[in-house]
Amino acid sequence: MKLEQKKNELIRLYTQSVTAEAEKKKAELINISIALKNLSGKQKELDNVLQAEIKQDTLLKKLKDARTDDEIYTTLQELHGLLTRKTQDWKKDRDDLARLRSELEQRPVLHSTFLDLDVKWHSQLKAKEIDSLQQALAGLKQSREQIVNVQLKFLREELARTLQEYGAARAQIDQRAKQTAAKEAEYLAQIGTLTKSANEIRAEVEEMFKLFLPDAKDISNKTARSLAFALAKCPETLGRNIDSEPWVLLLKAADTDLAFSSPLWNNEALQPDADVKDTHELVGRSAKYSTFCTLPVSELLVVFRDGSNERKTQLRLPQRKPLREVFADPNPSRLEYLSGAKDPIELICGSQEGGFSFYEPVWRINSFSTAKGSKFKCRLGGYFHSEAEQPCGTDKGNCPCGARMAGFGLEDKQWQPLTQGKKSFGVRCSADRTDFGKGQLQAQAMIYGR
Repeated sequence: MKLEQKKNELIRLYTQSVTAEAEKKKAELINISIALKNLSGKQKELDNVLQAEIKQDTLLKKLKDARTDDEIYTTLQELHGLLTRKTQDWKKDRDDLARLRSELEQRPVLHSTFLDLDVKWHSQLKAKEIDSLQQALAGLKQSREQIVNVQLKFLREELARTLQEYGAARAQIDQRAKQTAAKEAEYLAQIGTLTKSANEIRAEVEEMFKLFLPDAKDISNKTARSLAFALAKCPETLGRNIDSEPWVLLLKAADTDLAFSSPLWNNEALQPDADVKDTHELVGRSAKYSTFCTLPVSELLVVFRDGSNERKTQLRLPQRKPLREVFADPNPSRLEYLSGAKDPIELICGSQEGGFSFYEPVWRINSFSTAKGSKFKCRLGGYFHSEAEQPCGTDKGNCPCGARMAGFGLEDKQWQPLTQGKKSFGVRCSADRTDFGKGQLQAQAMIYGR
């Protein structure tokens, strides 16, 4: 019985040993198969290397036969790409062989075979590589010399062309500088002549206008008078001596056609006098003359006439300019009082009205309240009030405005009734009130300038 058990045990151990040996052999055969496949792949890679060597030889020949810069450059690019790929392949092969060598060293059966193939393959590849690299280096050296020579030639030609262009440009600049200097001298001479002529003309004009100085009691030289008006670009019929001083008629205001909203205050349209013989008379019609638009003035003379009574106010503008430009400015202007009636009420009525006074400044242009809802507007004149009345806001110049006004271009759209809401010249009190002695007076007046 014991012998039978020992026999079975030996059979079991032998079977296990044979099975293990068989598994080991099977694994070695699988590894040999894999190694053979890898060697087959290496053979294909070797074929690719040989093809690359052939292509490299072709490129080196092409580089040697190249005649133009473009051909040399293109060939060098292709050769560089080929060498780059070969280098990458060599690195990969080196890594693969190192890994394979490590695996085969653990399998003595294949190790010797692999070493023989590795030595043979490396010797062939190395010889080819050395030869190819030597040829490539020689070709690259020659190509580099050719490229350097071409570049140097190009740079020399470019430098010569640039120097030539610079010389031509410098010559043109010198010539233009001489021409400019000559023209500048010519212009300076002309400016000197014109300045001299302008000074002479100014002196002559001043001599002509001396005839209009305030101390001139009479103008007997009609030729000088006509020349002076021609230089001022205004018709001689608009000139008039008032209190022995020369003035030029600009505007006559009557009726309602010159209320504040009338475009005649700031456009260039004219409203000619119907009767030229009555130019300096007030005949109930408004008139706007060319001098209102074109004649620069710094002083104004407002003339009111009531029958045989004539009252005047002399004012000074902030700056000298045509009166149309003053009224076209949306900002208010303050006028300086010089002489005559002190305010529009005294100008129109002949005296101050008791219980009423004017907001400062008394005389202004384009003044109206900016307060919301305020609709009292005056072109030239001022606002007056009783002691109990408060201002209706201020204008853009921060000057107080009221509901009563006197002067030129009056317009009220505030409170009903508005029967007397528009006036070319006169006095306006809100809502057609007559608590002021002449609260709704509609009058007429003239504006002169110089």
